[in-house]
Amino acid sequence: MNPPAAIAFSDGMNVPKENLVEAIAHFEDFFEDVSMELSKFGPLEEICVSDNIGEHMIGNVYAKFEDERDAEKAFAQMHGRYYDGRLILCEFSPVTDFREAKCRQYTEGHCDRGGYCNFLHPKKLTKEFRSYLTKQIQAQFPDHAKRTKRDERRVSSKERSHRPRSRSNEKRAPRREDRKDQRHPRRDDRRDDRRDDRRRDDRPEERRREDRHEEKRRDDRRDPEEDFDRKVQRQSSAERRAMIASWQN
Repeated sequence: MNPPAAIAFSDGMNVPKENLVEAIAHFEDFFEDVSMELSKFGPLEEICVSDNIGEHMIGNVYAKFEDERDAEKAFAQMHGRYYDGRLILCEFSPVTDFREAKCRQYTEGHCDRGGYCNFLHPKKLTKEFRSYLTKQIQAQFPDHAKRTKRDERRVSSKERSHRPRSRSNEKRAPRREDRKDQRHPRRDDRRDDRRDDRRRDDRPEERRREDRHEEKRRDDRRDPEEDFDRKVQRQSSAERRAMIASWQN
């Protein structure tokens, strides 16, 4: 249960220092109890305790396990239990990244909506308390560190196996066998080319007639100047000199 000083401080009110220190100590005791209890089911990635005072968020604790199977075990064991006389109700959260649920203004220093913001305002922990709690968990659950390292090695090996090829490998020069195939086509390829030529010759007479008419129509639409230029290009040097002399006369 949140002390009144903690609720008042979450809403932006000024709280005496003595009451604030007492509220922080109460929260650290609660956080240690929850962390140690949930760590029994498997390694934890993160735990967030809501500092919001809205009815749908006050008192919420969000825990993310490294393995979903550990989360299922925690749900089965924790749901319906009591902590300090209050019933624990567990739910699976669709949020997989707490950064998406946190209020950006709150993380930057101040939220204009205060404690009634609909985005998560996680309660803050000191570095000293985090370090103390990490050592406590490692001392009581040494297998968690081994599992984490084993999972990290498994993930890194998967990333290496799915790593894309480098561009140098993609742009490598063709091998000698490939160059040989490029210079000398295989006999099967030449056979396929001849087969395609035969298929072209086996076209119906009507289709070949239409193709000839189409070629003739293209010749008729040809620009006469292009024909003239083409004829000029075919003339010999003596003919061109004669043509120039006729133009000068």
